[in-house]
Amino acid sequence: MRKWKLAPHFLIRSAGFPLELLQGLNCCQTAQMVDRLLKEEQRLEQLAQEMASRWMELPKLPGLKRKSLFKSLAGKAAFSQERLELAAAEPTLNADMDAWNEALSALPPLQQEVEQTLRRELLAARQHLTNAFDDPLLQEAVFLSSPSMYKNGLENLSAPAAERTSAVRRQERQLALYLQRFTAKNETTSFFGPINYGKVLHHASPEEAETWPIRYSLSAEGVKRKAFMAFWAVKALATTIATHPRVRTELKPVLVPECKVREDGTLWIAAANRSVKLSRQQREILRCLNKGRSLRDLAQETGLCPEALEDVFRPFMEKRLVEIGIHVPMQEADALQWLKDWLDALNIDDEQISIWRDLLGLLCRKKALYPLADAPQKQALLKEANELFTKFTGQESSRNQGSIYADRFLLYEEGVGPLEHGEMASAFAEKMTANLAPLLDIWALAGQQRSAFLKTLGKQIYQSLYGESTAQVPFAKFMRDVLGHEKLKEWESEAASFQSAVAQHLTNEELLERLGDRYKEDGIEVLKVPGSSLVAAAKQLADQQHDQTPLICSPDIMIAKTPAGAPRMVLGEVHDTAMVWGWALGLHPHHPKPQEEMWAFLAPISDPNCANIAGSTRLKITPFRYPGVTIPVSAGADTDGVETIDLSEVWVRVQHNGLALMHDASEVPLALFNGELSSLLHQIFALPRVVPFTISFGAFTPRIEVDEIVLQRARWILDRTELGLDSGSGGDTSALMTGVRRAQLKAALPEQVFAKIPGQPKPVMVDFRSPLSLEYLEALMPSEGHAVLTEMMPDDNGLWLDVGTGKPHTAEIRCTYAAVAEHEAS
Repeated sequence: MRKWKLAPHFLIRSAGFPLELLQGLNCCQTAQMVDRLLKEEQRLEQLAQEMASRWMELPKLPGLKRKSLFKSLAGKAAFSQERLELAAAEPTLNADMDAWNEALSALPPLQQEVEQTLRRELLAARQHLTNAFDDPLLQEAVFLSSPSMYKNGLENLSAPAAERTSAVRRQERQLALYLQRFTAKNETTSFFGPINYGKVLHHASPEEAETWPIRYSLSAEGVKRKAFMAFWAVKALATTIATHPRVRTELKPVLVPECKVREDGTLWIAAANRSVKLSRQQREILRCLNKGRSLRDLAQETGLCPEALEDVFRPFMEKRLVEIGIHVPMQEADALQWLKDWLDALNIDDEQISIWRDLLGLLCRKKALYPLADAPQKQALLKEANELFTKFTGQESSRNQGSIYADRFLLYEEGVGPLEHGEMASAFAEKMTANLAPLLDIWALAGQQRSAFLKTLGKQIYQSLYGESTAQVPFAKFMRDVLGHEKLKEWESEAASFQSAVAQHLTNEELLERLGDRYKEDGIEVLKVPGSSLVAAAKQLADQQHDQTPLICSPDIMIAKTPAGAPRMVLGEVHDTAMVWGWALGLHPHHPKPQEEMWAFLAPISDPNCANIAGSTRLKITPFRYPGVTIPVSAGADTDGVETIDLSEVWVRVQHNGLALMHDASEVPLALFNGELSSLLHQIFALPRVVPFTISFGAFTPRIEVDEIVLQRARWILDRTELGLDSGSGGDTSALMTGVRRAQLKAALPEQVFAKIPGQPKPVMVDFRSPLSLEYLEALMPSEGHAVLTEMMPDDNGLWLDVGTGKPHTAEIRCTYAAVAEHEAS
């Protein structure tokens, strides 16, 4: 159906610390003792069932009522000597009651042994936790994640207290949560979530069959770090500088993208879908905007002073149709340095500007020192930078506390890992592509069906806004009207609830059982399905027209090392964009060559009718931009050196198959590139998203393997009670561990899982042998709702990456695939 091409570069994302650190929190002997206790409980329950069945056949005995006897069995109560004597007349009953008492008497010593073993092991685990965070690097990782946690949770860290008060428990839970994040999860942050780079080999080498498929060497420098100032903070600095009268004359007034001065001399405002009359003076001046002229240049051309020019602009500025400011480029990684260079380049001798230059220089120096500093030094540097920022702008120096993917603090770090000369063996690359191709085809079909639904939904939204007789409206107006509508959440919910026909068909348990084989591997149920069978089943529900839409996605692949030492592919997340791109390659030691090679890879695939959307805000990372045209949707959009389409010339038009985005100069609809942009507006007009759909059989779904790749790890959906968290532990760690391991045994859960908990932004790693792990699971799990648990794969026995410590780290390979449909032979 499609020829999927693997990009020449890939990333290796890894945890910053070895998983072994987390294993030190396990109480393995206690877990074994609890399991022995639970086996005795099971034996007791089996005995109770057998005895109850026999007793139903026995004759009634004076003084012994069956109901009372059964109640003793259910309550795990011993039979008194008096009752034993009453049962002497019936040997079977008497023998059963003796056996019951003997079996019951085995439980208290086991329970006592559990508690004694737990006291000893838990103290060792708590000491291990304290010792782990004595490491300055772990302390620094905590600081970079949360300066407040560093201050409140680490500065007074001491040996484990004998009494585990609620405050002590809370602190240990928090530290255990940080430790699981730093050791079990692959993130992209500083030295504890560095990016490593690799290249795909195109030709097989003789040693390929003898070696692991990912090869690398270690850098003598270790992790190389670089600090940045948050983009929102640089914009705040720029806004302050732009208020200076002498700076202001050097700024370039711009007409916002939704506006255009027409040939008839009127100002077209696309968001309002109307034109307004302009005076001759306004018309002449507005026509000069967006041509790179500063206020000073415009003043010389028009003969008006800058103040008089601003008087002409003011009515338009008040309505946000004209903007004057320092537009910091969104594609600029080091925005602070850009702003400093911009201000330095202004040939202005002024005391206030000199002060600002010095302040920017000081902020740049503190930013440069930041990666070199340990946690206490970082704390001091950040405090000083915060004070400078507030003095400079009058604004707070942090925002969005608790959010993820947000540059919450003034300074943050990114890091390049210690791996050098990373290579993927060509045979493995070919094998990976062969295994992924059927899945990518299926997801593409599902994505096309979802895209068609969204276009139809867009048409319905359009007609509810403008009626059926309106042929087209400006894109800017459609954006404004949809984003401000009271039904927006209802429309978003409708879009989110859609499931394609392909997804509905291929998530059917009966179908998958029929197509595949079900078996057990190390206690985990596995359902293995041939990729060709899935593709054949999907094609029955697909539109057979030839589709030439370019498709791009980035799968994360984890490689598990089997006991025999062979690599096994496990699919992680799949992103709807080229993640090996842009900001991710910005720290590459050979930048910009890899960027150019990726551009060459994407350029032939990119359709001339695909467009980027460029705004003026960004979070931590620079937004994605692909080969092709760009539609600026805000005055501050960074469009230097790229081909653009005026927003004022882009229309939303109703077509027979749904809503389309059209440009004045073309009759072919525009499709927007994806970039992990989840807004409904973007998705209506975007390329189909090539991302997996979840296969769920309900409370338990086995591991799904397709050919030689694990498509989906085994998953369980459980609430608090089903997790054993409502067993009435009341702060008793022994009771908690017993209750949870009882639930683990019942659900056949492995020892290590990731739990996606309602209300929590990211999954947490849970080890059922770790009391601290179970305590944070208990604390995070809400009273209502279900957690989704997935097996950890690879687990601690299947890791392969060694970054020079001799201890394995969790890791994943992030690749990019792209394709256009191929015409089938007629």
